[in-house]
Amino acid sequence: MLTLASASGNVFAFLWEEEAPVGFDGPAWARRLCPRGTGLGLDGLVLMEPFRPGQPWVLEHWDPDGGRTFCSNGTRAAAALLPESAVGVIEARSSGEAVVLRREGNRVDLRLPEGPGYGLQEPPGGLPGPGVYGWTGTPHLVIELSGIDRVDLGRMAPPLRHHPELPEGANVSLLEWLSPGRVHIRSWERGVEGETLCCGQGCAVAGAWLAQRTGLPDWEIVPTGGDPVRVHAELDVPALEVAVAGRTCEDPGAFAARLWPPVMTDPALRRWFAEGLRRQQGAEYPGAVVAWKQVLALDPEQADAWCNLGACFRELKRLDESEAALRRCLEVDPGNLPARCNLGVVALDRGDSVGALALFDEVLSEDPGCAPARFHRGSVLANLGRWVEGLAAAQAAAAAAPDLPAAQVNVGWHLLKAGRLDEAETAFDRALDLDPELPSGRWNRAYVRLLQGRWQEAWPDFQARLTVTPGLPNLKRFTQPAWDGGSFKDQTLLLWCEQGFGDTLQFLRFLPEVKPLGGRVAVQVQPALLPLLQGQLPVEILAAEGQPTPPFDLQAPLMDLPRLLDVGPDTLRDAVPYLAAPPGSPSLVQALGGPGLRIGLAWTGNPTHQDQVRRSIPPRAFAPFAELPGVAWFSLQRLARGAERDALPSELRAVDLAPHFTTFRETAAAVAAMDLVITVDTVIVHLAGALGVPALLLLPAMPDWRWGQTGDATPWYPTLRLYRQEEPGAWEPVIQRILRDLRGV
Repeated sequence: MLTLASASGNVFAFLWEEEAPVGFDGPAWARRLCPRGTGLGLDGLVLMEPFRPGQPWVLEHWDPDGGRTFCSNGTRAAAALLPESAVGVIEARSSGEAVVLRREGNRVDLRLPEGPGYGLQEPPGGLPGPGVYGWTGTPHLVIELSGIDRVDLGRMAPPLRHHPELPEGANVSLLEWLSPGRVHIRSWERGVEGETLCCGQGCAVAGAWLAQRTGLPDWEIVPTGGDPVRVHAELDVPALEVAVAGRTCEDPGAFAARLWPPVMTDPALRRWFAEGLRRQQGAEYPGAVVAWKQVLALDPEQADAWCNLGACFRELKRLDESEAALRRCLEVDPGNLPARCNLGVVALDRGDSVGALALFDEVLSEDPGCAPARFHRGSVLANLGRWVEGLAAAQAAAAAAPDLPAAQVNVGWHLLKAGRLDEAETAFDRALDLDPELPSGRWNRAYVRLLQGRWQEAWPDFQARLTVTPGLPNLKRFTQPAWDGGSFKDQTLLLWCEQGFGDTLQFLRFLPEVKPLGGRVAVQVQPALLPLLQGQLPVEILAAEGQPTPPFDLQAPLMDLPRLLDVGPDTLRDAVPYLAAPPGSPSLVQALGGPGLRIGLAWTGNPTHQDQVRRSIPPRAFAPFAELPGVAWFSLQRLARGAERDALPSELRAVDLAPHFTTFRETAAAVAAMDLVITVDTVIVHLAGALGVPALLLLPAMPDWRWGQTGDATPWYPTLRLYRQEEPGAWEPVIQRILRDLRGV
């Protein structure tokens, strides 16, 4: 009879030798029972000989592909099936490897096998980060990276698992520091040919490597699933002498409750659930949505699947679908706190700070320690202008977890939004002391330095923007090497867009400085910008993002150009205008009317932008401008809905030009036809700046990094004048200052 048991989250099927059928074929059984998709999604099959006190206990383990391997987690899980009298030290031979187990209750320690060749070795070349190779009876490759939960392990691991310098292949584990003595690990295993919740030997190799580097013998390894694994490495011997410890579980119902909802008995349901978790944890949100929908097609009452589906929709900015899924989760399971917390995040994304605060408070009333609710609650308080409360909440969370880098970043973020930049930088430095490569710490520190005009200091940390936000809209992954800013004679350099339209327009200004450094330049931009930019840039190739990439030798994102060209506020060249205005369509020309002073207005930007609420102004706030005589007012607002456009004060008699904005060519033609543009921080200001059109930019009290913290001028666009809030949310004084200045013209 087959029995299931688990260790550190991995689940195995076990069979006693005396119960095995005649002609039992272990590899064939493993290939039939274990694989994901076609089997039960198990991590291996173990055949156990009877346990005889005083004699080595013999086990055989096969991976899902039928390969015979030594598996530390499978060996530890097997110990959960021994009689209660089998406690203390147990010698065993697992797939031919001599190991020593120590069993106390449901905790099983295992000392890895020893012998010639066992231990740590130099890793092969070409790894994406520092690494080590370890032989423990099975080959392992451990690589240290930051942000490993955002890594697409399904793409990164297979080439490493089949590295040409490792003829036997290797299990691949990614390692990330959490705090002193504690790390996070994700593993891709041979035989399974996929990510597993925990690779015990990968944890052992990681712990031995960390001990070797730091002199600390004891490490807590936090895997993707299951309980943390404790690793103790001997420091005074040359061999890899490592003990792995963690909980095991002999009750299938108990481990199933940890891995799946208890009612999930359908193997297909379990497989799709595992696929959803794998893809969601790897930030593969479209694939995760497919998996969760499959789960719900099989069982519409799976509350966790509804919750996870809602979370994935939220990451994809499909907020209506996210809310619907989360509310369905609460219909199935009214007490589901993660769903309520996620609803709060959806409300926050929509700019409903009051509603979000109520939801986070509701969650915290039932679970005061809920970290996501505590973190997001601080952000909501900041959005509501309750800076002191938000900062206090962040500081309390950091005090409760002083070794958690993310908590220090959270404090720094609140200090940053409060304008206390020096203190914010100190908080980010503390986070980076705990984790020197923490993307959110590096990105926020860069933000502070850019705001203060310390551009050259900021550019190295500015690179973290590429990993700090999961699902960055236009993030590319190229195999071609990154350009280092040097000569690229006889080569083709691809420069690619990565974020919004405004970012692309702003950083195109550097192209004239790139061209003299080498051969051919190719630029890839958002398709919507292509009609405007065609024939305007000093490049050989202009391509649309999402279309086949032209052949190239080197690559860099456009927003890396100031770093690569070593640009600072004092060395930024006056390139304005660097775009020319195209002619407008006949309908646009007609809408513009006859001669007279034309002023264009824009009051909001991309509704999905994380800072959208703070940087937008209510259109009604423009009402005082009606006092200015002889002005023809125009709405340049591209993304406003009908009701929002209707909120523009009627006394302005503004002409809505949005119906004519079929492409960015038309938008640019309209902007160029203005004598003055008054706008918030959106693509319109970058169009005006690139075209050399005079513009007034309305900025929140804490602006985006590119506008600096003080002053009414910017080196980016000489034709631009900055009007800053003095208090968060206070737009009326800004409008009055503009009104006074316009009356004086």
